[in-house]
Amino acid sequence: MADKSTPLTSNAAFLAKYMSLNQPKDKIQVTYVYLHPGNDGLGHFCGKTRVVSEVPKQASDLPIWDSGVPTDSCTEILLRPVQLYDDPFRRGDNKLVLCDTLSADMKPLPSNHRASCVEAMEAAKLEHPWFGLEQEYMMMDGYDRKWPLGWPKNGYPEDIHLPHVIYHSAVGTGNNVGRDVMEAHFRACLYAGVNICGENAEAMLAQWEYQVGPCEGIRIGDDVMMSRYILLRVAEELQIGISFDPRPIPGWLGAGAHMNFST
Repeated sequence: MADKSTPLTSNAAFLAKYMSLNQPKDKIQVTYVYLHPGNDGLGHFCGKTRVVSEVPKQASDLPIWDSGVPTDSCTEILLRPVQLYDDPFRRGDNKLVLCDTLSADMKPLPSNHRASCVEAMEAAKLEHPWFGLEQEYMMMDGYDRKWPLGWPKNGYPEDIHLPHVIYHSAVGTGNNVGRDVMEAHFRACLYAGVNICGENAEAMLAQWEYQVGPCEGIRIGDDVMMSRYILLRVAEELQIGISFDPRPIPGWLGAGAHMNFST
């Protein structure tokens, strides 16, 4: 019998009944994905959905939209669509769109580093800069997200000094946790149009890595940001936390985002 003290927050069978309903052809759901700067300036992923009457072919087909959530230093945050993707969650003609964040006078917010990156990539476009990024991340257990998935409570797995020997690219019970999230994320990125090109278990239990690229110019930043959003959404369905912290567990190995570059 279910614990009635714990509210039911997600039920796949319940949702499937409604997601199977026919969607009108002139009602396309588009999720605007963006980094809200937050009052601490660090930023966090957000997504809000609007309905449009036609399937957008490119990001510029979509209107600028107000985020509806101000900060201490900005009373209005405008969302400007910049990169369009297929939606792996709603599927069909529905879309995800990565957005720039702008102030009310249409200037990039201080936290909008994409704007300056676009300028740099435009200046270097004749060099055809290619990038590949290796994104490491840690799966965290439950709502508090303070301890890695599958680790002993308040304890450490195996030998703290040689974790990479045991867990890197490992298979098998006890050597690997979170494969469902990795596989779902990989396929969802492929469906969306993110140029994801590989994955592997990393040096700590519950740590994984995926690779994006090669991408030319600003596309690497767009695809990596959308890949992170998709990862958070996938893990949310299993109530698993995702940490991109460079040192998720003090005393253990770190988590990086290694960049490869070529002209």
